[in-house]
Amino acid sequence: PLAGKSAGSPVLARHARFLAWSMMVEQPALWSAFGRTFDQACGPRANAHESVVAALKRLIAEGEATQKLDVAIHAASCLHGLACQAGLKDVKGPKPPDLSSVRSFAAAALAKARDQLVRQTTPYTIEQLELMSEEERLAFTNAHATPANPGIAMSRTGRYRIETTCGHGTLLGAAESVEFHHERLVNFFGGDPFVGKLGVVRIVPEASGLEAEGTPFWWAGGFQSGDITTLRFNAGSIPGLGRGLTHELTHRFDGAVNPLSLRTNCNEA
Repeated sequence: PLAGKSAGSPVLARHARFLAWSMMVEQPALWSAFGRTFDQACGPRANAHESVVAALKRLIAEGEATQKLDVAIHAASCLHGLACQAGLKDVKGPKPPDLSSVRSFAAAALAKARDQLVRQTTPYTIEQLELMSEEERLAFTNAHATPANPGIAMSRTGRYRIETTCGHGTLLGAAESVEFHHERLVNFFGGDPFVGKLGVVRIVPEASGLEAEGTPFWWAGGFQSGDITTLRFNAGSIPGLGRGLTHELTHRFDGAVNPLSLRTNCNEA
């Protein structure tokens, strides 16, 4: 991959730094003499992100123009995640560039592509998922493993649409259980403020998926944004997922019943 790279190529520079580090790691005298030089020469450039942002924007435009929703969703997810990383406040290191406008652009592009995907997709029912054989469940998991083609199902009475890349079992478990958690909160709050209003639950397997969805904090395992619930779920159980759902849906209810209180609590946090 280094063939034909110019002397100023960032890829070649990183390779040279890694090679030099490998040679000097057990030679303190060499590191003392040359380590700082390599660190300075190969440090990140302030505008290093610009070519990546431009390339991802081109991919989004190409995906939209050619109706390749998978390309648009992948590119918009990557760009949104990159911009969200730059917006995190409580992290160490050099201050990242302001990518707030990029984040807004990517969020709008991602929402647009997803809306088209949902309109073109017939969600599975719980009954359809339950009737699948083991071979069909495995094939389903493999076929719906990317953000561009998530598994999509509706909850029992259609209160929630579940979208996930975590596989058949996660989709079925969430679709079966989410309305139980909803009903428990209805009983707690004394009413249902969401009659006739669809909720969306997105479940991702990795922290990078949370970033692509717009997580506000690097340490969060999930978050609530309006009527969209986003959770990370990996190597857990459906009861464990249920605890996360209940936590985030409590924010949804609290925001609808007492939005001023929720806003105050968020500001204090």
